Amino acid sequence: MSGANTKTLFSRLTNDWIYLVDGLKVTQDPRYLRHNGKPVLMIFGFYPERFPDTALPKQIIAWFKTNTICGVTLIGSGWWDWRAGATGEWTNIYRSFHGYCPWNTGNYSLVVSNGVTNKYAATAYWPGDVAAATKAGMFYLPQVYPGFSWDNLKRLAPGTSGIPRLGGDFLWKQFYDAARAGLDMAFVGMFDEVDEGTAIFKVTNSPPTQGRFATYEGMPADWYLRLTAEGAKVFRGERANQRAMPIAP
Repeated sequence: MSGANTKTLFSRLTNDWIYLVDGLKVTQDPRYLRHNGKPVLMIFGFYPERFPDTALPKQIIAWFKTNTICGVTLIGSGWWDWRAGATGEWTNIYRSFHGYCPWNTGNYSLVVSNGVTNKYAATAYWPGDVAAATKAGMFYLPQVYPGFSWDNLKRLAPGTSGIPRLGGDFLWKQFYDAARAGLDMAFVGMFDEVDEGTAIFKVTNSPPTQGRFATYEGMPADWYLRLTAEGAKVFRGERANQRAMPIAP
């Protein structure tokens, strides 16, 4: 919902869903993700500052949870500080989904190890979020990301906005922390988001020099796909959870 016109947002969302279900019949595809027997639908953009009041987000959530077109498992996504930062009616809105996915990209903490300070994704709030989501009757879907850069998108000097990938350790620590919090799933953001330097699909380490593109820092093109697969194994109980990356390039 980022950047959408709030006056037409409800009709655009609902008409699009009707078209996808009745027109394209996407939910009938056996590859469509399902949870608790229902097709999964995640709607991103639940940030208080993006709405004039709470009427519209309430309307959107109510329709998708009760519509007769196609019942869904509704995942809301947006503000990472939904639990501690929300006030007023937003505290109820954030607890009214079937599940919640706090968008964590760009949110990091500084970690000092052996005299070296690195940026790692902020995950300390996850256990508290899990407890709050469980109390509200929701499941919790953490969002993990492999690194970040707005250098090319914003035309900044190389390295200005970057959060280094640390050879994959940045991503792996999030899988590790999620499993330690008792979680068995995560949303990897994103598969193909090159604008924010968060992609995990195959890209070259020799991008066009006219841009300010982030690379995989010399790691193989499929490295982040492989790490994601290993994280899935941990969630499925096929691999023991460990802090060190379990595979080598």
